[in-house]
Order: sequence, then C-alpha cells, then structure tokens
Amino acid sequence: MFEAIVETLPAQLIVIDPQTHELLYANTAARKMWEEARKGNKCYSILGKSAPCDFCKTSRLSLDDYLQSERDGSDGRRFTLWTKLIPWGDRTARLEIVLDITEHALLQQQLERDLRRKNLITRTARELYESEELDAGLASVLRMTGRYLRAERSCVFELRDDALVCTHEWRSRHATSPASRLQNINIDTIRQWVARLEQREAIHVTDSSLLQQEQPEAYDFLNRYAIRSLVLAPLSIGNRLIGLIGADNFPVERVNDALALLTTISNFCSTAIWRGRTLAQLRQAGYYDMLTGLLNRNGFIRDIKAPHMMPLGVIYVDLNGLKQVNDEQSHSAGDAMLMDAAHTLQQTFPEGKCYRIGGDEYVVILQGIEKRDFQHKLAHLKGIFTFRKQYSASVGGAWHSDPENITDVVAAADAEMYREKQRHYGRKPQKLRMPLLQQAARQQDEFQQHLESN
Repeated sequence: MFEAIVETLPAQLIVIDPQTHELLYANTAARKMWEEARKGNKCYSILGKSAPCDFCKTSRLSLDDYLQSERDGSDGRRFTLWTKLIPWGDRTARLEIVLDITEHALLQQQLERDLRRKNLITRTARELYESEELDAGLASVLRMTGRYLRAERSCVFELRDDALVCTHEWRSRHATSPASRLQNINIDTIRQWVARLEQREAIHVTDSSLLQQEQPEAYDFLNRYAIRSLVLAPLSIGNRLIGLIGADNFPVERVNDALALLTTISNFCSTAIWRGRTLAQLRQAGYYDMLTGLLNRNGFIRDIKAPHMMPLGVIYVDLNGLKQVNDEQSHSAGDAMLMDAAHTLQQTFPEGKCYRIGGDEYVVILQGIEKRDFQHKLAHLKGIFTFRKQYSASVGGAWHSDPENITDVVAAADAEMYREKQRHYGRKPQKLRMPLLQQAARQQDEFQQHLESN
C-alpha cells in the first residue's frame, strides 16, 4: 500500500538507513531525478558527494514531526526537504520528501528583482526631479544604477556634433578594469549602434570578444577599457538622439535586468537633461543682449561682483544721437547703429568683456592690462568714433592697479565719459550714471531671484 501511494507522487521520496546512509527505497520521481537513487547506494552519492553531507540532521530527527529545510543541488536547482524518522520493518529509517522548487525560487527571485528595480526607478526619478543641479542628480542616478547591477562602471554620454562625449561617469571601488576615464567616442566607431539607438533600441553585449570580427572598431574601443559586457540605452528628446546611458562589466545573468532598468530610467534622464539644457539656455539668455549679442546689464552686474585680475581698466561708451536717429530715420537704423557699435567694441577689445548696459550705453572691462596698453587702446577707440561718419560716441576710461571696488573704476570711467559728452553737446549732462548702475543692480538681483525660484 505504501509503495502504491508514493509511486504516484510528483515529489521525490527516499528512505535512508540513518546508520549506514544506504538508500532503502526511492520512488519513481526520485529515480527520474537522480540516476544514483537506487537501493543500496549511499544517499550522499545522489548529490555527487563521496562522504556524508555536513548538513545531515539525522541527530535532530524524531518520529513525531517533520524537519523542513531548503537546499541547493549541485546542478543549480533548489529543493525543499521534509525529513523525519519512520518505522521501517524492524528498524527506524529516515524519510526524505524532496520537492523541486527551482521554478518557484526563480520566480520569487524575479519578483524580488522586479520590486527592487521598480523601487530604484522611483528613487532615480525622484533624485532627478528634486536635485537642484543636473550634474548632482545624474551622478546619484549612475551610482545607484551601477551598484544595483553590480557593474564596474555606469556613464552618460551626450551627443555633440560627430562625437559622443562622456559627461558623467561612476566607477565601482571593486572594478578590475583599468581606472582610466572613458573618452569621447567618434560616431563612426559605433555607427551600427547609433543607428539602432536612433530607433529607440537598446544595445546589449554579453561577450565583447564576439565583436572582434564583425565590428572591429567597436571591439577595439571596448577592449581598450576592458569592457566585457555592456548595455546602452538611448537618451532622446522627441525623435532626436541626444546621448546614451550605459553600464558595463556586470554579471551576464543580469543583462535582462540591466536592459529593463536602463531603458526605463533613460526616459527620466532624457527629460532631466533637456530640462537642464533649457534652464541653462534661459539663464544664459538672461545675461546676453538679444540685439547685439553682447553681455547685458544682468551680465555686467553679475561680473562686477566676481573677482578680477589686476590691474584693471574700464571703458564707458555712450552713443550720441540715438534718439534722433530713431525719430528721423527709423528704429531699424537705430538698431543698425547699436549693432555696429557693439561690433566695433568686440573687434577692438577681443580680450575684454563687452556689455550693453542700457539703450545706448556700453562698458568694456579689461583685466590684467598695463596702464600704457590701456591708454593706447582707449585712444584708439576714441579715434575710431571720432572719424566715424554715420554717428559718434562719447568715450571715457579709467585704469587702476589694484582698486578696492571695481565700481569705483566704473564710476571714474563714467565721469570721464560725461565730460566727453558735455564737450560734444556744449552743455552739462542732465543725469548721472551711477544711480543707473545701482538701479541695474537691484534689477539683476530680482532677475536672479526669479531664476532661482523657477
């Protein structure tokens, strides 16, 4: 009756002599599972061992209750064991009921990985959107991604002209590959990959040596950095490829996990990079004059607060008659006058910083310039505007070897410019410029607060 019942069980069932470790019985499922599961063989031979197992728990068994445990087989499978003592003829034997739970264990591991991956994706999204600085956010994402995948390196490349530029890189402390930082990649080196990335397709390599014949340039790049396994996911804005995110030298069995993870977080990284670029462009635009391309009043106030190389020279320029040109000719003619003056300053002072700080007012800051050179350049600029037929300008300049405050030098240049303007019009100026700069400073502070709040 016993054999009739257990022979039909899907679980493996064996009966063992606890003294000699010999198999007294093995049902059909056990014989199918283990070739050595035959009567008279040692139980430990089933596991490919030549001596009793270290984890044998015969001394802890009883006739009353089952002792449950889990074990890994030599073939990588996992089993749950229920063990107890049972009467067997005229002696006591050890009963082992073995259930193969490999698929269940693999499913459980996969579910746990999926849960950890989803939690990581949530954390990376939060990190990117809460981080005040894009660089810090991407660095954190690469660190979390690399550690999760047990990779040696994770990185972000941005597409610029005909090259992929490595802008961010994380490297494991336990990496065995060379410590050199990844360099820029010419697109031609991985042309086949770029074509697939442009189609929003991820790339994976589990054995880089297989590329040696078919993609020698890609192989040479990977071999240079001892990259054996690799996953790359595209960074895109709309249908335009802007870069890639990747990880390398992770355990090959994690390749599907790496593909799923990087494909998902690449979307968040793409959005973060686009947002970072847009904000940077907006900030940059806020410091430049749209008409002339020179730095504007915001840029001027920002820069005068920064340290400067001494000696220092400042040139202040005010165009004469802009309102008259706008009224009598056209605003287009006035714009042309403003752009021509800006071009003249850029050509004359390529080493300086040129600003349009008001409607018809310009400032040039020259750092590390000696007094004689400054005076020569100032005289040269005055000569240019003196002999210009279309319009003229009042020009003032000031130089100091080591001023306590750059605004004092600006004020001195402004005062000289007024004296020039008085001589031009034959009357005293109607206003002072320093209050204008003070007003500009307040406006620039408001502008900066607006940027920071957004």
